[in-house]
Amino acid sequence: MRILVTAIVTILVFAAVGYTACNTVKCKDMVCGNGGTCKDGVCTCPDGFTGRLCERRVPAGNCAGIVCYNGGTCKEGTCLCASGYQGTFCDTGINVNFGGTYSVQAQCQQGGGGSYTVVVRADTANPFRVFVTNLGNYTSCTTGELAGFVLGQSLTIDDTACSRHFLVSGTLNGNTLQLTYTAVLGLDTANCTASLQRQ
Repeated sequence: MRILVTAIVTILVFAAVGYTACNTVKCKDMVCGNGGTCKDGVCTCPDGFTGRLCERRVPAGNCAGIVCYNGGTCKEGTCLCASGYQGTFCDTGINVNFGGTYSVQAQCQQGGGGSYTVVVRADTANPFRVFVTNLGNYTSCTTGELAGFVLGQSLTIDDTACSRHFLVSGTLNGNTLQLTYTAVLGLDTANCTASLQRQ
């Protein structure tokens, strides 16, 4: 009986060693492409790849593994962005198109205007809102910030800064922002046009 038990144990040990060796051998000569990993002779492919060796890209029409942000949806491998967002994965607000420091050339009907600098920054909480600093270059208030709203390439402002109420409309074309604005302080009204060139 003891010989029988020893024989069975010996067979089981050799079977376990053989199985482990075979299992290791299954991945020895197998190279999974595109960052895939081998386990038990089978490649596990990363998102975007398929095939026995992860050699094929998932067809563009497939949305598996594609994440569209800010309410975007995937259709045929492409993110369709919700209003106000853009980018491959809808991760950028449209307001960033307006951001930057601009050199301004302004002309006002009542005189004034001239050359100065304006800063436009995108609001991180609202993809339609921008903040404009120093519009009009009023020496008593060069840090006044106006909240404006963008839609496509258009900018509108109806806000107050430095005790002046501004009504602004404008269009962005590349790096040039063309504005028409009215600034009212009491009985003093300035009607101006300005060409802003992004630096």
